[in-house]
Amino acid sequence: MSLVSRRAGGGWVRRAGRRGSIIGRACAPAEIGVNMAVQGNTAGNVQAFGQLLGRLLLVAIFVHEGVTLIGGYASAAAYMQGFGVPGALLPAVIALQLVAGLLIAVGALTRLAALALAAFCVLTAILFHWNFAQRGELLHFEKDLAIAGGFLLLAACGPGRWSWEGWRAGLAH
Repeated sequence: MSLVSRRAGGGWVRRAGRRGSIIGRACAPAEIGVNMAVQGNTAGNVQAFGQLLGRLLLVAIFVHEGVTLIGGYASAAAYMQGFGVPGALLPAVIALQLVAGLLIAVGALTRLAALALAAFCVLTAILFHWNFAQRGELLHFEKDLAIAGGFLLLAACGPGRWSWEGWRAGLAH
């Protein structure tokens, strides 16, 4: 594998790639595997902001729904039981949505929390949105799978530098 980079004096030069390069780690934080002179601080901050905003947008629905389920506990348990899912699982669902959602929001244990919510989304699609004869159900099924895909990307790429994990690794500057 080789990479192309700009020489200081002008022109382009092909250089040997290595594991951890920008191609091998395209979703890594801006500092990792990227020529800092080319990357620049502004581009790194834009990337970090995008990763933070993406995390917050992905989990907002789960944190909100976790709080809402607490307020409507009885009706949520009845809804689950209507699909053959034991209502006794509702506390675990609420805990998963709140804890994993907040962990991802701050960027702590992000990969694990993202994998857990990805699995949750796939299970939700299969258990609750399988009646494709109704247009709304098919749409919910597709949305759940799309959100699961977002969580899988987050699990693969990590939270970015503006996160607890980035701060711990010394990247959040």
